Parts: sequence; structure tokens; C-alpha cells
Amino acid sequence: MESTKNNLNGFIIITMLISIAFVACTNITPTSIIFPTQDKPATEWMQALLSGKLLIDNDGCVRIGDSLIIWPYEFSLKNINGVYTVFDNLGKAVGNIGDRIKISGGEDSSYTDQKCQGPYWEAGNEINKVDPLIPLSINKI
Repeated sequence: MESTKNNLNGFIIITMLISIAFVACTNITPTSIIFPTQDKPATEWMQALLSGKLLIDNDGCVRIGDSLIIWPYEFSLKNINGVYTVFDNLGKAVGNIGDRIKISGGEDSSYTDQKCQGPYWEAGNEINKVDPLIPLSINKI
């Protein structure tokens, strides 16, 4: 019984140290995250499709793959209990950092950012999480 308790305590301490080291190594704070939004509500959208894992890179840039996302007007990123969540202009959660998402839009060559290099993706009107639990099916002919 005592051995199990010591193993559990050791596991907890190691987990805490790894967590602290991860946070210290990333140096990402809410104020250092780059989450650009469009200047005004869009009336037209590009309709190309970008999909992949939503992430924050080492410079604090919110990306899918190599593309910095320029989010629609009045979208926001909030840290809720350690999970960064993207919210739309109505306050509805559209995805978390780490989720696989698909987002309509297209490359924006007019946007520049000193800290976050391009390419830059101007988000369109469709942003959806991709359910990783639904397998693709292959139909035999």
C-alpha cells in the first residue's frame, strides 16, 4: 500500500514538473498571442478551403499549417481553464487550439505582420471542426 502511494506521489510530481517545463519553454502568454481579425464585417468571402490542426506557434501566431489565420470581424480567442478557444461574433465556440478544423477563405497577399510571417489566410464564412472519429470510407467499384 505504501509503495503504491509513493509511486502515485512520484507520478504526480513528475507530471507537475513536465507541465511547468512545457509552459516555461513555450513562453506563450495571452498577451503575446497574435490573433488578427478583419477590420470590418465582410460582405463577400473567398471560398477556397484550408484544413488542418489549429495551433499557436513558438512566436505566438495562431495558424493552420504554415498559414496565419486572419479571423472574421469580432472573432476572439479566450483562455478558459487553460484551453484556448476561438469564438465567433455571436459568442459561439468554433474550435480550440489543437482541434482539426476546416475554414473557407483564401490567401491574402495584402496583410503583413512583423512577428508572424505569411502566408496569410483570410477566413471566410465557414469554420467547422473536423470530427477525427469519423473514418473516411472507400467505395469499391
